[in-house]
Amino acid sequence: LSMEDSETSAAKEDQISQGRSLPVELWMHILGDVAEERNYDVIARCARVCQFFRNLCNKHLKDELTFGSEEDVARLKTDVEAKEIGGWRGPNHVTIWGEQDSKVIPHVATLASRFAGRWTRVEELTIEWASWPSSLRAANAAVFRDLSRFASITRLVLPKRKFTPTVWPFYMELLEFMSAVSNPCGKSPRAYSWGSVDRLHLHESVWWKFSSSSIARLLRALPSLMALVFENAGNLFEEMRITGISALHTLRPMHIRVGCWGARSRHGAHIVRSLIKMDYPLRITALYIPIYPLSRRTDMVATAINELIRHAGPSLEHLDLAMLVRGHARPGKIWEFKIAANQHRGSDLSENTNRDLESIRIKHLGALCLSACEILSHVTSTCISSVDIRFQSQWSDRGELSDVFTQLDVVLSLPVFDNLVRVLIHVEFGKHHRRLHEEEMQQWAYLMKPCLASLDKRGVLKIDTSGGISTPVDLAILWALKVLAWRIDVSKHDENVNVGIVEVSASEGSVPSGTIAAHTE
Repeated sequence: LSMEDSETSAAKEDQISQGRSLPVELWMHILGDVAEERNYDVIARCARVCQFFRNLCNKHLKDELTFGSEEDVARLKTDVEAKEIGGWRGPNHVTIWGEQDSKVIPHVATLASRFAGRWTRVEELTIEWASWPSSLRAANAAVFRDLSRFASITRLVLPKRKFTPTVWPFYMELLEFMSAVSNPCGKSPRAYSWGSVDRLHLHESVWWKFSSSSIARLLRALPSLMALVFENAGNLFEEMRITGISALHTLRPMHIRVGCWGARSRHGAHIVRSLIKMDYPLRITALYIPIYPLSRRTDMVATAINELIRHAGPSLEHLDLAMLVRGHARPGKIWEFKIAANQHRGSDLSENTNRDLESIRIKHLGALCLSACEILSHVTSTCISSVDIRFQSQWSDRGELSDVFTQLDVVLSLPVFDNLVRVLIHVEFGKHHRRLHEEEMQQWAYLMKPCLASLDKRGVLKIDTSGGISTPVDLAILWALKVLAWRIDVSKHDENVNVGIVEVSASEGSVPSGTIAAHTE
């Protein structure tokens, strides 16, 4: 073993202050033997003796420990009274692996019985590559009682675990586990075990059989949950995102992501309907819905999503529809996209009872631009203050957009849109747009203004190309999602009297106070 000069100096100081002592080399040998025995309680107490011991011992007190068998757990020695006299408080992260062939995890019970209540620093528990034993289904099992004593855990990770087919009809293992270790008792989240878990990521192999009661039970078991992810098997498609506020816990919003698209779209549709039917007070305020050209499978998902939009009702404030494609947009794919777009025209908004919807964002391929007008024509909310439409097109097809913009101007001039304070139209001209001269793109943006004359006259229009070139408008007020506040582009003069456009808080700009108040309360 090598020793730093500082360690040698500290050791000499200890020897001088404490009288005669063993040679430094002998102390290092003794501490090395203690470390090999994996008696972390002894190592932790040695680290408190002096700075020299601390430098030698702390490197053996790891932040993460992994256990793959009962033998791994048994190798850790512990002192019965170490808790009272300064034993080790444990690692930050504990990982449990299933045994090599069987994937069974009997060492979960062994670990819990030995160290629960003693390791008070454990923040994350991971159980992976494991076959969940049916014996753990009983909520009163000793393993649950022991695991619940790991009160410091704030994150539970269950990747790559296997639930045997024989228990799928019941599939209560995960829910029993959650409920047992959470032990809700009406107190604050920090007052009971795992009440501070704020993120849960579930793979499709776990959640595909969930019911509405299952999800409600899960949300009640983890009252601090802020992010719940239902990941699909392929993980190749963007997930639908739901933002909601729980009536039980209103401090921060909850974000739910559902993998609806892929080979098993019916599973995602099932989860969406379960969220609608669950007996849990979740007020949905925002929806992000990606739409993919997946032929018949799209119909199943679209129907469920439309039901969710109607279910959200008056609480829905922000709706984001994104029509996406993986790879190149071939003609066949464009046709499938038109079919997918049709599925979201009739019932997305016209059958929604919401009168307080504040913003709509629609993203399209070039061939689908007209569907934006179709979707907006079904809006019934008179509180819409922000419309964000993003088009993808080729420079050679830019002439087609003039007709689309003319129709948009007509639709957005309907009385239902009288409260608009921001309309952003962004056009991306494909991957070769950077070859275009900025002046040419700017000129095109100006040529489009007459097609949107009503919006331009109201001072709420902003046309933006993928190069970031915008038309100078009287008012371009923006809803900044990251800061949840209205922002506005205004002109400012520097000391040399040069004019520049900067973004400031809407209250600092020229927006009438009544306009801001009407759309921020």
